[in-house]
Amino acid sequence: MSRAGRSGQAETGAAGLSIRDVTVAFGSVRAVDGVSLEVAAGETLAVVGPSGSGKSTLLRAIAGLEPLVAGEIRAGGRSLAGVPVPERDLGLMFQDHALFPHLDVAANVAFGLRMKRWPADRQRARVVALLELVGLAGFERRAVHELSGGEAQRVALARALAPEPALLMLDEPFGSLDRVLREQLTEEVRRLLRELGQTALHVTHDQAEAFALADRVAVLAAGRLVQVGEPAELWHRPATRFVAEFLGHPNRWPATVGEGGRVTVAGLDLGSLAGVGAESAGGTVVVPVTAVGPSRSGTGPTVDVEVGSVGFNQGRYRVTGRLVGVDESVDVVWEADEAPAVGERVALGVRADQVWFMAD
Repeated sequence: MSRAGRSGQAETGAAGLSIRDVTVAFGSVRAVDGVSLEVAAGETLAVVGPSGSGKSTLLRAIAGLEPLVAGEIRAGGRSLAGVPVPERDLGLMFQDHALFPHLDVAANVAFGLRMKRWPADRQRARVVALLELVGLAGFERRAVHELSGGEAQRVALARALAPEPALLMLDEPFGSLDRVLREQLTEEVRRLLRELGQTALHVTHDQAEAFALADRVAVLAAGRLVQVGEPAELWHRPATRFVAEFLGHPNRWPATVGEGGRVTVAGLDLGSLAGVGAESAGGTVVVPVTAVGPSRSGTGPTVDVEVGSVGFNQGRYRVTGRLVGVDESVDVVWEADEAPAVGERVALGVRADQVWFMAD
């Protein structure tokens, strides 16, 4: 995408989003249960969670498509209670583009501007500026059916941004694209949102996409907010086993805490770890894949592992094995530059400074 000026964008996202104790129910089921979140002006917040966690329901409630049982939503500095959907000053971008097939690219981008009765000359200028911004300069007369998937998503983004919404909402926007294009567009949209200072809410089940795009990430489970923080904070310090599992940490080892706060996994002494309190008696040790491997050294124990399986993953080998000589079966996943043989025993170092303990 080309970098364009901020004309017409000075006030975009100026007041952010506030969600206070919001509950949405379908009969006796609380799809969203007392969720509170704040999105600062110019910030991108991603809401992640598995299917059924309530993330899409929360987005629909903000858009005015689902009624609240309790709580309040404020966007752009005003309460959205009783505000009709078209008057909520929101931009929406969906997975399936939702472009109008009978309109060309320019007419699709200008749709919201016509609804707001912008003067024709201002509409044309806005369309030209946005298409240049999303890397589609000269596409004004292009038919929608002539667009590739990535081009269609760029048009959808330009259309969502055109009316200068107080809040841009992205609902699984890249889910239908192949991996390479998805990663490319994620980076481009991140850069664009920061360039515009646009406040945005991004809903996705893909934690890697959320981490790449958002300033902060909120994790939902069964309608409730489990944890919220910057991507690095969530990755290195998951608050619960659910968060650790959802974020893709395969090494979650049952542990006990002994005298002096020393943590033991299946008879293996890991020493004192971050997160261990004096009252901790048992819990889970989260070991990032990056914290264990044949070349690690210095800050933790060395363990013997018998290799069970080996797979190739983007330039490195992903290896799964089991700890040898411990009291119970404990699986270990790590990455290696060279593939060990299945059944081979290898010595691995554990970076204790990257390991995190979660008490029961």
